Amino acid sequence: MIRVLTVDDSAFMRQVLVNMLQAEGDISVVATARNGIEALDKQAALQADVVTLDIEMPGLNGIDTLKKLMKIAPCPVIMISGQTLEGAAATIEALEAGALDFMAKPAKTSCQSLDRHGALLREKVRSASLAKLHSTTGLKEAKSFSVRGRESELVLIGASTGGPRALQTIITALPKSLSMPIVIAQHMPAAFTQSLAKRLDALSRVSVKEAEDGEVLQPGIIYIGPGGKQLRIMKKGGAMAFGVSEPEQNDVYHPSVDELFFSVALLPSCKVLAIILTGMGKDGAHALASLKQRHQCYVLAEAKETAVIYGMPKAAVQTGFVDENVPLGLLASRIVGRVGGAGNGV
Repeated sequence: MIRVLTVDDSAFMRQVLVNMLQAEGDISVVATARNGIEALDKQAALQADVVTLDIEMPGLNGIDTLKKLMKIAPCPVIMISGQTLEGAAATIEALEAGALDFMAKPAKTSCQSLDRHGALLREKVRSASLAKLHSTTGLKEAKSFSVRGRESELVLIGASTGGPRALQTIITALPKSLSMPIVIAQHMPAAFTQSLAKRLDALSRVSVKEAEDGEVLQPGIIYIGPGGKQLRIMKKGGAMAFGVSEPEQNDVYHPSVDELFFSVALLPSCKVLAIILTGMGKDGAHALASLKQRHQCYVLAEAKETAVIYGMPKAAVQTGFVDENVPLGLLASRIVGRVGGAGNGV
């Protein structure tokens, strides 16, 4: 049984979340809290396996509560955010502060909408209960890069739970002179990827932006697929360009790592570096065979010792197409080594 503490200043939302969480019997809400102070007291006493934490609360807000919680009683925390640009920006800040994952509050309270949100929330709680917290092995990036020459023309990265913090570790260590485009499929809903891109752009020496439909890929730019959409790469004249579309009804992930990888497999032969980071499930693994068959493709998977959730990297390794398992802190140097860039990181 997974024990959960649910924190929200709205009595109505607390009850909605409790009903969602306890719908299938393997999750028990052991307590609820109305504010941050109450949440800290209850978690210190109860030591719940997972905490769901509202971002917008009077007094001690969700981010400040999270920071205190990480010091007093560290545990997997899922932020519950409003579906606004402000809520998205605050969510990215919370992920940096130690939150494992997040979920947007349901925009509608219809039975169908609540059922979908409930299923997603339970999946996130189950994943969170298995997560590895505070893994430091391999997180520190090497101070210098070992550059072996431009062996790849395009870098593809797939990530899910734990991905934003992993991406920050990698991207902030990359040099400004990075010579090839990097394209990222990070599982996120709409609005949140724009905030993630802006935050990473502000922290990094490289340019980071959200990919746009029809946009031609440029060297040295890092692109993040728009949340809630499918991202593909296609030929446009002699260049590569993005195709952004609405997901199909049965698409589980959007943006999907497999969809991005499969689209690249259909391009004329090129040299590709594909990387699978932390996340639950198998997204990205199915397309590796196509990438390997159609291109000179080198595949890296985040090593088990640093992956918050070793689901996606494990699934990739099980295909037999992964060339290296690499700790998170060494991935930036691996990228530079295969695409070229300044050795001094400037």
